[in-house]
Amino acid sequence: MKPEDFRQTISRAIDGAIEDFAFYSAVAEKVADATLKGIFAALADEELNQQDFLQHILFEGSRGLHLQESHDYRVAENPELPALSTNLRPVDGILLAIRKKLDTIQMYTQLSEATLDPEDRHAFLELAEMEKGRKDRLEDIYARMAFPEAW
Repeated sequence: MKPEDFRQTISRAIDGAIEDFAFYSAVAEKVADATLKGIFAALADEELNQQDFLQHILFEGSRGLHLQESHDYRVAENPELPALSTNLRPVDGILLAIRKKLDTIQMYTQLSEATLDPEDRHAFLELAEMEKGRKDRLEDIYARMAFPEAW
């Protein structure tokens, strides 16, 4: 992956974290259930922290980028998903958020494979794990909303 492709991918990840933060914050304000309010507020905080971390990688990283030029993972070629919005039906918004988390997990995993620096590899794998945790929480919420008779 070329350094400019890497920077573009990180920029897209920052944009995604900003969008996710706005969505989770808006849902946390709208939802009446205290447990869900807390979950979405925590998800918003995590997205804000991730945004800060990614901006550090993009703008303040002290190390040079050590990327393998031979791999083209076509991360930036994924089709665009619609924007998360509180105008969606809640269950549809959660499902879209899950789909975006899957795409983000794949992106971080691919970035970990593209870097030659062990610290960068570890950082991207950690980001992928954080996204998996968020996806798991969203899937739990989705199951409760989509299949309330099971609870």
